Amino acid sequence: MQTTRYKLVGRAVLFRRAVLFRRAVLFSRAVLFSGSSLLVSCASKPAVVVDNTPLLRAAQVTTSYSSTGFKGFLASEGTQDSYTFPNMRRTNRTSKFSGSIMSKIGGAASRSDIVRIDKGLEWELDNKKKEYYECGFGGCGGIGTIKESMFQAESEGEFEEEEDLPPGCVITVTEQKFEISKTGQSREVNGFPAEEYLIDWRYNARDDEGGKLENLFTINIWTTKQTPAMTEALSVQDQFEVNYRQALSGEYPDVVTKAIPRDALAMLERFFLDSLSDEDLSKLKGLMANNVAIEGFPVSTKTKWDARNNTCAVPEEPEQAEEKDVINTSSVKGLLGSLSKQIVKQEVGKKKAEKAREFELAPIFVYIQDVTSVKMADIRESQLSAPVGYKLLTRR
Repeated sequence: MQTTRYKLVGRAVLFRRAVLFRRAVLFSRAVLFSGSSLLVSCASKPAVVVDNTPLLRAAQVTTSYSSTGFKGFLASEGTQDSYTFPNMRRTNRTSKFSGSIMSKIGGAASRSDIVRIDKGLEWELDNKKKEYYECGFGGCGGIGTIKESMFQAESEGEFEEEEDLPPGCVITVTEQKFEISKTGQSREVNGFPAEEYLIDWRYNARDDEGGKLENLFTINIWTTKQTPAMTEALSVQDQFEVNYRQALSGEYPDVVTKAIPRDALAMLERFFLDSLSDEDLSKLKGLMANNVAIEGFPVSTKTKWDARNNTCAVPEEPEQAEEKDVINTSSVKGLLGSLSKQIVKQEVGKKKAEKAREFELAPIFVYIQDVTSVKMADIRESQLSAPVGYKLLTRR
């Protein structure tokens, strides 16, 4: 066994950003509501712009997704259409918050991500606000509402950096496991006959007092065999994925990028994988690569992350936060406790103890993605570049 300094899973940084984003949403909604009546009365209809740029043939994959957010906070759902070429891709996303509270105030979102391997650039667009970011290759990520809110909070410096482990606290990794198996189960997914693969991924540790840190990632992948009607589209998809991975350094093994949706993997990277030591991460990638191949095209995936931590790495919770009954972002323990209290207060008709227990046992997040269509389709050439008339917010 090896000893490593482990940064806390489900970090307080994440939730501080989430709280900041919620405040920003409330404020922006109030501003938009107060000014909307004036704008409607005096605004003139925009001129219709006809797009006469050439039509290009692309591989179109349409999917639906749902995410529980983090412990149910910022839960969302939506659809996406990706138009793929061997060296470029545009993905159009529509999404909305689905939680009992945020669904009433968050509103719907329309975003697009454009990846240009040939130019070494990416663009992330907000189609409602007509704004966009420009990023170096691999720099945008494109995980929509959650990512945007976190980037905003981070750029404004409105969160605290994580602290080191308390003096005398030693965390020892006890288990790293990443195994893929074919379950033998079959079902139909949106008209696709599919077979199931299961990924059992564990990362466990303990402290010298016997406290345990447990991370369990369960990933169910349903794949379908390629049909003649899908051949051209999937061939283009495969070419893009190969070119994309070759252009990025430090990418994960093919089995991982095939099995886990890009958005789910981006969240796992940000809030778990980036906290691992270089040695642990290298070992994990080795485990990932040394596995059975997943055959077929994934048409449904479910990524679930469960975590428990009662080691010495959990800081003591400040008493004043409990007294004031506010969101405590100084530690994971304090944050989950105070966030749980807020959620309990907002529930009607449920016993507080029942709701608190439900929150404690809830997974960190669950991300489900289903493919509904695979075909070749046309897209205008103009849709593959930063749009005219959109405001550039920043270059990352």
